[in-house]
Amino acid sequence: METVMKTAKMCLWVFLPMIFITGASMEGRDAALFSSLENGGFVFKTNQVQLDQMEGKANFFYREASSSKGFHSIEIVFEDVLDHKGYKMGLTLKKEDRTNQGPIGYYKIDSKTLGFIPDNNGAFGYADVSILGEQPYYTKSGTINITHANEKVLHGIINLSLENFQEGNLKVTGNFIATLKEASSIE
Repeated sequence: METVMKTAKMCLWVFLPMIFITGASMEGRDAALFSSLENGGFVFKTNQVQLDQMEGKANFFYREASSSKGFHSIEIVFEDVLDHKGYKMGLTLKKEDRTNQGPIGYYKIDSKTLGFIPDNNGAFGYADVSILGEQPYYTKSGTINITHANEKVLHGIINLSLENFQEGNLKVTGNFIATLKEASSIE
């Protein structure tokens, strides 16, 4: 019995510091992720083993469309700047604004969109992920929910299914905070 107690104490002294060290490093990582979100960032989960998580910088800008009076048209760009796995993702959101609540609300992927801008209320998106091959992915279904917006920041949640022309699929879910990027500074 005494041997069991000594072994238990030894294990406790070995594993307890490891738990504290591991917990501290995770807290630091979570704080860094939250900080990147606050300053215009995103954290997305995917269904791909090679790319289980995407994180980086998020910016948005308002699209000018003279034929779209009464419509909000916004483009959001998500770029890999943290882990350098080579991905870029973009969304174009469009909706009629009869209630003056701005871009807040749900946007459903418009599968009938022939170009990069939906004709009416809806959304369209793409993802270019180099580690998954050369084929770009385009949105097939899903939603984007803009939960908070002001002139300089958009908060949102995405739940998207994308596919490429070789029948590859990519599911992306997560949160973002996009900051306004002036049209003159868009590359």
